[in-house]
Amino acid sequence: MFADSQFNKCQWQFDDAASRTVAFMNALYQGGATDLIEQIFCDIKTGK
Repeated sequence: MFADSQFNKCQWQFDDAASRTVAFMNALYQGGATDLIEQIFCDIKTGK
């Protein structure tokens, strides 16, 4: 568990399957599936 963590001047880079997942989610979002992607992030934020 993270507590009082800070990430300063951090850059994230996704490789391989993670990169393809982000690209796929981006395509879905750009294609109009905004509710789906927003719900995925909501579920992540709330631990579902």
